[in-house]
Parts: sequence; C-alpha cells; structure tokens
Amino acid sequence: MSTLQSQIRQLASAIEEHRRDLRTLYGDLGKAAAKGDSPSAQEVLQKKREYEIQEELYQRLTSSLRQFEDRSRKLKQVQKDLKLLSKQKKELCGQLGAIAYEAYGNTPYSEELAQTLAPFLETKKRRKAARAVFPHVHRRALGRMFLKVGEEVLDKHLEEELRSEARQELFEQVQEYRSREHLLGEELILHRSALDQLKNSEVQTPWLRLETYNQNRMKALKAYEEAAIAYGRQVYDQEGDQNSLTMQITLHRTRIKQLGSEIKGKQNQIKIQELEAQIEIEKQKIEHIADQIGALRSQIDQLNSAIAKRRTLIRMLEGTGNDE
Repeated sequence: MSTLQSQIRQLASAIEEHRRDLRTLYGDLGKAAAKGDSPSAQEVLQKKREYEIQEELYQRLTSSLRQFEDRSRKLKQVQKDLKLLSKQKKELCGQLGAIAYEAYGNTPYSEELAQTLAPFLETKKRRKAARAVFPHVHRRALGRMFLKVGEEVLDKHLEEELRSEARQELFEQVQEYRSREHLLGEELILHRSALDQLKNSEVQTPWLRLETYNQNRMKALKAYEEAAIAYGRQVYDQEGDQNSLTMQITLHRTRIKQLGSEIKGKQNQIKIQELEAQIEIEKQKIEHIADQIGALRSQIDQLNSAIAKRRTLIRMLEGTGNDE
C-alpha cells in the first residue's frame, strides 16, 4: 500500500506540473489573441497597459538608484584619491619650500615670489641662532616652515622660478600633481552635481519607494496574467486545436486526464486492499466465533449427559423406595 501511495504522490506532482504549464500556455494564448474588440480581449490589453506603467516606474527608479549608487561610489573613490594626492602635495611642498627657503637672498626672484618668501626671512634668521641650542626642535620647526613655504609657492604657481635650483624630476612630479588635481577636481564637481540632481528628483526615500513600486508592479503583473489566462481558456474552448499553442494545451489536458485515471485506478487498488484486509479480519472473527460455538456445544453435551445421569439416578432411587 505504501508503494501505491508513493506512486499516487508522484502522479499528483506530475499533474500539478502539467497544470502550471497549462496556465502558462493559456496565458500565452490569451496574450497572443488579445487583439479584438471583445470585452475579454480589451480587459487583457488594459491590464497589460497598467502593468507596463508600473514596470516603467519601477525600472526608472531602479535606474536612478543604480546611478545614485554608482555616483556615490565614484565620489568616494575621488575623495580617497584626493586624500592620497594631499600626501603627495605635502611631499612636493616640503621639497619646494626647502629649495626656495635656502635659495632666498642668493638668487634673484620675481617680486611676487620675493613677497611670498619675505614673511619667513626673519624666521630664518632666528632659526640659525637657535640651531646650535635646540637642534631637534629646530629641525621639526624647519620642516613645518618648508611645508608652509612650499604651499605658498605651489598655490601661487611660482615653482617655475625655482627650476634652476632643483632637479627636473621634481618639476615633472609637480606637473603630474597639478594635472591629477585638476582632473580629480573636475570629477568631484561632476559627481556632486549629479548626486544633487538625483537627490532632488527620484531618490527621496528611495528604498521605500522601490519596495512600493515593486509591490505595485507584481500586483499589476498578476492581474495581467490572470486576465490573459482567463481569456486564453475562453479562446481555447471556442477555437480548439488551430495552432501550436492550442495543440500543446490539448496534449497537457489529455495527459492530465490520463494521470487522473491512473490515480483513480491506484486509489481503487488501495481500497480493494483495504476491503480484502477487512474481509480477512472478519473471517478470522468467524473462525474464532465458530471455535467458541464448538466449545459451547461440547459444554452443552457434557451438561446434557450429566443431567441424564442424574435423572437415571433419581429413578433408581425412587424405585428402591417403593420396594420397601
């Protein structure tokens, strides 16, 4: 019986699979046939339009979110690159500051560069006086000064006046830095502007809206599918086997009936087995009762024999009394 039940479950699973395929085929047939003016066809087309609207809203917001995430990722990368670039700037400024500082007073510079370096001149004199007394403090302070001088030179684009005082490689690094800084600055402005536009358009509470749009989209899709399936059934019932879709539907329907018949047959076999088992139990009961009846009859015979003996004894006793 367990084997039959397992087979029935397998057949039932096969029927469900065919029914799912049938729904798909009915839906495909309904969508393909929804071109006329019948109310059912118009309902399918209306549900389709409603679904397409919801799908477009969902895809538009999804696209905006992808753009927002992409811009955010790129903005973070630019900010990271700018942070790394700031370290390179400090190194360049330190070198430029040292060159400008040491050459000041020995090399004729433009008025702008001279004015830029002038505030540090007195500091230079004081550093020379303190160098012998506080050498470690002097080196740290001098490093900070080089950095400040270099920043002034770099920010005012005065490094070309120091070209004769430094190696060519340093100025190539400066040019590379300026080019990189310009590109990253342009990217930073671009990404921030794009993010501002996205924030002001489609991305207010984005994930909540996306979930709502997705629910509306799936609801509209289900309504469209159900309308198409219902219309597909109607078309099939009216037209029969006229194309590949209706022929496939017929094959699935036929197979479902065959599987249903097989299930019915196996269910009948299970019922027969159950009835046969009940009959066997009842036979055993009959045999048991028959055995009980036989035993009772034997007891009855024994009792009748005892009664007969006692009656015989009674007659004998009665006869003896009369003789006296």
